[in-house]
Amino acid sequence: MTGSRPNTIRYARIELPSFMTAVERLTVESHSEKVMTPMMPSKFLHLKYLNIYLVDVQEQLHRQDYYCLVSFLEASPALETFILRVQTDNALRYESVFRDLDKARLHLRQMPECLHHNLKNVMITGFTSAKSLIELTRHIVENALALECLTLDTAISCGRRTSAKTDNCWHMSEEALREAQKGVEAVKRCIQGIVLPSTDFKALEPCSECGCKGLTCSLCKGTSV
Repeated sequence: MTGSRPNTIRYARIELPSFMTAVERLTVESHSEKVMTPMMPSKFLHLKYLNIYLVDVQEQLHRQDYYCLVSFLEASPALETFILRVQTDNALRYESVFRDLDKARLHLRQMPECLHHNLKNVMITGFTSAKSLIELTRHIVENALALECLTLDTAISCGRRTSAKTDNCWHMSEEALREAQKGVEAVKRCIQGIVLPSTDFKALEPCSECGCKGLTCSLCKGTSV
């Protein structure tokens, strides 16, 4: 489902359960999310694979509350795989988790117990230090007790990590690369310590082809935590 309309993700959550009752795989692509996705009583009872793709979201992205995507998880009791991809390379003005960490007063939102019994595989690409993204990730880690694989990739789109293993990477600006470093640091400080030992956990930095177009850059490491 590709969004030519605004707020495609919100539309998918509100409208699709009523006429796609048996859907098992769902991909939602949005170019403009300006309002939050609400919690709803409706369910995707058979949904096993969910891929949410935010593409080239510019000024709207800082308004996007990633934590509201919990609505999809709560509505999908059979969900096994959740992928969130954020593809943008703009100067982002969202609320970074470091604003609170630097002041030693971190307050993160939590929901009442909302277990996701079947969720096994989670991947987020374009991962940043956005506070709401940290909140979403912590919610998943704390409530998906059967989680087998968690990958948090700060690269926007890295060809070397696809099955084709190409050098076709999304070129990231130096500012985006610095934000990638902050994303990895946020993972170390806010996520890594609560991941179960049984989970295959990776926090990835951009590879050398994701930035600088071959120039020497200390930010392009391509390493994992």
